[in-house]
Amino acid sequence: MVRMSIGAAFSETFAFLKANWMQMLIWVGGALLVVGLLGYLLLGSTFAALAMAPNDPTIMMGAFGKIGLFALIAGVVLYAACMLIWRSGLHPGEAPNFGWAL
Repeated sequence: MVRMSIGAAFSETFAFLKANWMQMLIWVGGALLVVGLLGYLLLGSTFAALAMAPNDPTIMMGAFGKIGLFALIAGVVLYAACMLIWRSGLHPGEAPNFGWAL
């Protein structure tokens, strides 16, 4: 492990951000687009169903299940995008092998 000062750490961080900002924007933007589409598909009618039958426990349990599933899938998609950015920053030019992290 290389010892460095706070200034050197910030310098390394900003150098990484400067070199990879477009790739980071593409990966995170694409991940947010996929998460938004999944949210629309998974949760589109959930809140309307909750509003139409406010005292029905089966709809409430189904809604919590859909919201939980969406949260899990969204977390995995965003984690994968961040892992692609991190992995490609560590080994530029190689195919980002991030399957071990997922």
